[in-house]
Amino acid sequence: FTPGRPDEDLAERYRLAGKDVVLFVGALDRAHYFKGISILMQALAGMSRADVALIVVGDGDMRSAYEEQADALGLGDRVHFAGFVPDDELPDYYRLADVTVLPSTTMGEAFGLVLVESLASGTPVIASSLPGARVLLAPGTDGYLVKPGDVDALAGALSQVLSLTGEE
Repeated sequence: FTPGRPDEDLAERYRLAGKDVVLFVGALDRAHYFKGISILMQALAGMSRADVALIVVGDGDMRSAYEEQADALGLGDRVHFAGFVPDDELPDYYRLADVTVLPSTTMGEAFGLVLVESLASGTPVIASSLPGARVLLAPGTDGYLVKPGDVDALAGALSQVLSLTGEE
């Protein structure tokens, strides 16, 4: 996990030309309901920008329900479910993203290794303001913290981060 150029083949695979990319990495199963992917999709749907795509890395028994939610929110063509991605390919996904989001809803998210991997790859993060994330992030420097479950705050943080990454 180091900074680097985004993989052009990966960007092409998901048709991301001209889009800002939001990344979510986490299990999509019942045991990990607290990861907050539903909150993230609601925040994305509430943004006025149609040029933002979400890549969801992970798999599990709730994947089809999340795919249905994406369609119901009108995000079907903007949310890409990548499924399981081997550890050696994960850095390419982090480098492709403009921001990684860990929108956990409960204290079940004790640490958030995803945050460390993203930051090591040079990608800013947005996370729920829970103990583990608060230890890892310097808000406003390498990421933002939002209240767990707050769709509007998450949408606002996404807009802010994406406006900053677009200036680089």
